[in-house]
Amino acid sequence: MVDGGTEGFKGHARVIMPGITPCFECTIWLFPPQVKFPLCTLAETPRTAAHCIEYAHLIKWDEVHRGVPFDPDNPKNMKWVYDEAVKRAELFGIPGVTYSFTQGVVKNIIPAIASTNAIISAACALETLKIATACSKTLSNYLTYNGSEGLHTKVTEFERDKDCLVCGPGIRIELDPSITLQKLAINLKPYRP
Repeated sequence: MVDGGTEGFKGHARVIMPGITPCFECTIWLFPPQVKFPLCTLAETPRTAAHCIEYAHLIKWDEVHRGVPFDPDNPKNMKWVYDEAVKRAELFGIPGVTYSFTQGVVKNIIPAIASTNAIISAACALETLKIATACSKTLSNYLTYNGSEGLHTKVTEFERDKDCLVCGPGIRIELDPSITLQKLAINLKPYRP
């Protein structure tokens, strides 16, 4: 698998070859944690524009539209959340609520830079060509790009996690072919983490 991603002026490309390079799970720690706001902060003490938007989206929508699911692709729904977020922001004196920012928060949109996307997609396409044609050695396994620091590109070779649940060695268990599912579950209990 050839994987790539961008966020603003930063990006990465990598090659994942089963049994040779680290799998996706081995390097999951590279990704930043998802941003979640405590509901008490949203409901009681908002401090940012994002808090006001999430309040309108997660709390106020359900209070007003009981049973009606929020559709982020419906412009009327998004406008309603935006209007409610503006009211809440004004109440707490918080600047920065715009319609486009509201869309970004609700849909979890990360800003993209066209040139960064082009560089990373070119790196992915090149690695795919190398794999398909064997015309050259593939990437060591992880390329990072940071356009905000000039044209900084670095290749890192990550190693497989020897205890990885996905690509690790696993545990060999020999069973009688006639075993029932219930007995299999009982036999697996000692191996659960």
